[in-house]
Parts: sequence; structure tokens; C-alpha cells
Amino acid sequence: MNLYDALSPYYDVVFPVKRPVVDFLANQFGHPEGKVLLDAACGTGGHALGLAERNFSLVGIDLHPHMIEQARYKAAQIKTFPGKRPRFEVMDMEAIHPDRLGRWDGVYCVGNSLPHLLEVERIRATLQTWERGMNEHGDHRIIIQVVHFAKVLREGGQLPTLEGKAGEAHIRFERRYEPEPSGTIRFLTNLSIEQQKADGTAAEDAVQNWTAETRLLPLSPDDLETMLTSLGYRNLQWYGDLTGKPLTESSPAVVVSAGK
Repeated sequence: MNLYDALSPYYDVVFPVKRPVVDFLANQFGHPEGKVLLDAACGTGGHALGLAERNFSLVGIDLHPHMIEQARYKAAQIKTFPGKRPRFEVMDMEAIHPDRLGRWDGVYCVGNSLPHLLEVERIRATLQTWERGMNEHGDHRIIIQVVHFAKVLREGGQLPTLEGKAGEAHIRFERRYEPEPSGTIRFLTNLSIEQQKADGTAAEDAVQNWTAETRLLPLSPDDLETMLTSLGYRNLQWYGDLTGKPLTESSPAVVVSAGK
């Protein structure tokens, strides 16, 4: 079992969906009536479900089957939606095609997912694929969130440890970025799951650990602006997180909302 398969049952503990984030996304995409959104790299579908509950039509895709299983399970627990029930598919975000998914009116990709593609040309081609899947009529909008790499590396590369509890399990997720001479970033992660007794102490032989190392491309605002303007997007709005705070040197993320 790899780290992301191990993480999937606890994903919502480590990365809980926050209402202000859903508010921000909903406000960016505007009136939901008849509007289809694509959640690229949706994880366990929390944001997609939140938007579906606000009458958007959602299609969520993720490369990891265990994540999609969790998303489908959560969707099944919700009896009714204002509009269509959200749909979740196992799919590579580089290989999305409207013949399989239908067309959409907007795309969002959060969770620092695009830098995993590692090459500017792959990212540009992926954005072109998403653009080709847009409905021909109406406004188009793409929202992208990545880590504010300049800030993280300036401060040493260590991200805050994420912790939470799920039943009797204590979850700890550690993340660190290290620059490489090639210009890419080593993304080092460690997931620790500790089964605890009722008194809060660790059960015997109950700690499991998974580590992973991934290379990332440290996308900058300039990179994103160049790629999006090449696709015809002109109205680019920049934020420092997914609640709409201004982008500054100390912002934890770079978020761009691009419309045309």
C-alpha cells in the first residue's frame, strides 16, 4: 500500500473541507443554475460535494482509485442534491476528455496538484485539454491553487505538520520541500497512524508509517500567467489562499482565478 492509499480513509481528517473555501469557489464561478464544473484531482471529493450542495453540477476526477472510492461513498450518504448528483471517476488529469465526461463550464484544480506534472509543457498541454472541454457558449473560468514556493523555500521548506483523530487513530502528516540543483523540488512526506487505547496511550505495535518522495515543478505566478494568457484568459485575479485573501510575500499559497 502506498502513502496515498493509506491516507485516503483519513484524508478528510488531515485536509478537512472548510466552508469559507467552498464559499470562495462558489462565488468565483457565479450563478450555479445549469453550470457544470470539473474538479481536477478531486481527492475524496469534499469540495465537489460542497459545490454540488449549492446546485452546481460536478464531475470529479482523481488518479487514485481509493480516493474516488471515498468520494463515491460520501456522495452516497447524501440523500438529495439541489441539482444533479456529482459524478466521480478515476482518471489522469492529463487525459481528461469530454467524450467520456461531457463538457463543463469551469475547472478548478487545488491542493497543489499541477506541480506534480513536473514539466511546463505537460502543464500547458493539460490546461489546453481542460480548455477544449469547455462548453462553446457562456463564460469560462479556471481556478488553480499551488503552494507559494518562493515563500516556503525562503523560510526553509518545512510545512506545518497536520494532525487529527479518527476514532481511536491519531493521524500525523509531515511535509517538507527541498530544492534540487535541477530547479525542481523534492516533496518529502511522512504519514503516521497510531492506534490509541481509550486512555489516549498508544496501543502495543500500533504505529504504522508511510514515507514518500515526489518531485515537483515550483510553479510561479509568472508561469501561471504566461500559460493562462496563451489560452486567451485576460481577467486574472490573484489571491493568497482559497478564501480570497490578497496575495502577499507571506501568503501560504498562490491562487489564480482566470475568466474569459
